[in-house]
Amino acid sequence: MDTSDRLVEILLSAKAPISGEEMGRTLGLSRTAVWKAVRRLRDLGYEVNAVPRKGYLLQTIPDRLYSVVLRRNLKCRRLAAEIEYFETIDSTNREAKKSAAAGAKDGLLVIAEEQTHGRGRLDRTWTSPKGANLLFSLVCRPPIPPQRVFRLNMVASVSIAEAVESLTPLTPEIKWPNDIYIGRRKLAGLLTEFSAGPDSLDYAVVGIGLNVNFDPKNHPEISDTATSVYAETGRRWSRVELLAGILGRMDVWYDKLLAGEDGNLASEWNRRSLVLGREVEIRSFDDVLRGTAETIDESGALILTDENGSQVRVTCGDVSLRLA
Repeated sequence: MDTSDRLVEILLSAKAPISGEEMGRTLGLSRTAVWKAVRRLRDLGYEVNAVPRKGYLLQTIPDRLYSVVLRRNLKCRRLAAEIEYFETIDSTNREAKKSAAAGAKDGLLVIAEEQTHGRGRLDRTWTSPKGANLLFSLVCRPPIPPQRVFRLNMVASVSIAEAVESLTPLTPEIKWPNDIYIGRRKLAGLLTEFSAGPDSLDYAVVGIGLNVNFDPKNHPEISDTATSVYAETGRRWSRVELLAGILGRMDVWYDKLLAGEDGNLASEWNRRSLVLGREVEIRSFDDVLRGTAETIDESGALILTDENGSQVRVTCGDVSLRLA
């Protein structure tokens, strides 16, 4: 933790103005160094008032996903023990994969305010204005075979739905395989990438983009297909609280996965599914399947009754709802 983060911790814990001298003793710094650190916090967006003859008082916290603020909201046993924060980055998934390949521990969280090359499935561009949404990736190292890696996608999808439902008035649904929807518009997307040998998973990176405080109406290229928590509710929301809520739910489900106690994960997915019981079209490479979505099985495959009445197990593809 650097000096700025330690100073924020002190100011957040203080119930009254605290003197520069007292902070200096705690931090092992001179009063001049404390003053410079306070000025740095103000540059970062913290509102720190100097109260005459009393000291410094933290008035407001910036709308940023700074790790020191996030940690005070987190309730995780395994995830986000280590956090890498970026104002701007090419891709949180790319950075997380680099860290994973270099030996990053299970649960590393990579967060960014902005991605210059954010992408979703099929290399689609992910549009997100700086400081408006949640853009983050987690490094996971569960001792599971590669064929079960989609369980991580299920963990993330169910956790996002649970957190958004508990913290907002919204009721999200999961669109197989990688999206969270409100009605007919996309609220969040996931991208899970992994490295594995024949029988064991080396690491997986679960990337998540959740639209929080931006208005898709200002982006014509996605205005008909995307939504946000703000667009659905008409008000802005704390991104720190939403991120902490998602990570908290993921931590619970991830712990169950590692303990082999995640047997009800598929049923939770199915209960929140957008596609089950509906006519769908699935495009995968050069193939197109049409039929009725029946269920999601334990490994995350979609069970489809095709137009000939046969059941087909689909493990990947791009789903379109055939809505009337």
